Amino acid sequence: MKPADRRMQNRKRMQAMFRVVNPLMKTILRSPLHRLVSGQIMLLSFTGRKSGRRYTTPVGYVQDGTVLFIFTQSAWWKNLRDGAPVKVRLRERTADGTATATDDPEQVAAGLRAFIDDKGPDALFRLGVSLDAQNPTHADLVTAAEGHRLVRIALDE
Repeated sequence: MKPADRRMQNRKRMQAMFRVVNPLMKTILRSPLHRLVSGQIMLLSFTGRKSGRRYTTPVGYVQDGTVLFIFTQSAWWKNLRDGAPVKVRLRERTADGTATATDDPEQVAAGLRAFIDDKGPDALFRLGVSLDAQNPTHADLVTAAEGHRLVRIALDE
C-alpha cells in the first residue's frame, strides 16, 4: 500500500473514532475524572466565523509555557485562521486565549517536531499522524504533516 493511501485510510479511521470518543471526552473533561486525560486532552471552545455558533471540541495539545499547540485534520481550524478568541478548559481550569491556525507544511512539521520531542513519536497516533520512522527527519515530518493544520493558542496572562 502506498504511503498516501495508508495516510488516507488512517485519517478515515481516526475520524470515525473521534465521532464516538469526542462526546465521552467532553463529559470526562468536565467531571472530577478529568485527571485521567487532562494532561493530554483539553476542551477548546470557539465561535464559528460564518454561523456565529459556539463550538466545543476535545483536542490533544502540547503546552510550552503560556502557548498551546494543537494539530487537526478537521475543518474547524478555519475558524481560527486570523487570530480568533478562544476559551480552553485545561486541567480543570478555564482560560481565555487567542488562536491562530496555519496549514503551512513547514510550520506544521516544526510543530510536529516539538510534539515528538515532548511526547515521543508513538504519541503521534493520538493526532492521527502516520509516521513510519522512530527518529523522523524534517522531510519525514513535512510528509506526515500533509493534510494537518497547526493551531497555536496564546493564553491570556
